[in-house]
Formats: sequence, structure tokens, C-alpha cells
Amino acid sequence: MPAIRDLLYVRFEIEDLDKQAQFLTDFGFQVTQEKIAFLLEATIARPTFMLPSKRGGSAKFIGMGFEALTQAELERIAAIDNVGIEEIDLPSGGLRARMMDPDGNAVDIVYGLSQASELPAPSRSPFNQQNHENKDALRLGQRVSFSATSTSIKRLGHCVLNVTDFRTSEAW
Repeated sequence: MPAIRDLLYVRFEIEDLDKQAQFLTDFGFQVTQEKIAFLLEATIARPTFMLPSKRGGSAKFIGMGFEALTQAELERIAAIDNVGIEEIDLPSGGLRARMMDPDGNAVDIVYGLSQASELPAPSRSPFNQQNHENKDALRLGQRVSFSATSTSIKRLGHCVLNVTDFRTSEAW
């Protein structure tokens, strides 16, 4: 889908929201609980969030959300599965079309999210470089370490799906 910019979020059913928030914090995200979502701050300037829901069952994957390049593309994609478009009730705002893939995973296509503030990425000690002219500048025997920052997570980069029939999912 060339009309998709990137993966924005994942959705899970969570048994214990407090434990999940602690895990995400320990992993490196800045976590704010807002309504039914954990807003996760990363070092790129766009909203990233995880949408957990507590339903009393066992933990499981529910779906994911992708960002459309334009509102027209959001509308075009929504029309493929004949689904409506609704407003997103989170601080990021925006619009969403929710479809179901052949395995019952929710696939959201969203557009118009407000931009988040960019957070500083951690800096680190330089690596040794081949053919370095100034031998005194090499980092020989020194520990590579990162500076302390509020987060070292850049972005949500991928989501792996275990589907029952790859060709059916691919065609969808």
C-alpha cells in the first residue's frame, strides 16, 4: 500500500494495565495513560501509542494502526472494505477507519494525528573508525555508553502477524 506512511500503534488486550505501564517504562518509553490508551513518547516527532483494553481475559493481540499519507487515501482505503471513518478520541485527534483482516485482527488506517514533540535522542561515545588519521582520537579500550535521556526508543518499527493463510492475508 503506497498510500501508507508507517506503522503507528499496536493494540492488545491486557490483563494488568499497571504491570504493562511499568514494562513499557522499563523498556524505555515515556508512558502516559490517557483514557483507554498508553501514549508512548519516542524520539521521533509523531504520536506513538499502544491501545490496551482490559477485558478480564488472557492477554492477546487485537490489531494495529497505520498512518495514511492523506485524508483522500484514508477515504479510498476505507471504501475498499466499505467501512466508515470516525474521529479518534485521544489527545492526538485524527480520523480512523477500522477494518478486520481475514484472521480477525483490527487494522486501523488513520490520518490527521497532531504531531508530538520530538525528544532528544541519546548521544554515545564515538566508535573507532577504519583509517582514522589522528590516532589519539581513537576510542581504544574505552566503554561505549549512551547519555541519559528520557527515552531511547526511536519509534515503533514493525509488527509481526501469525496468520492462518498467508496468501489469503496477502490478497486482502
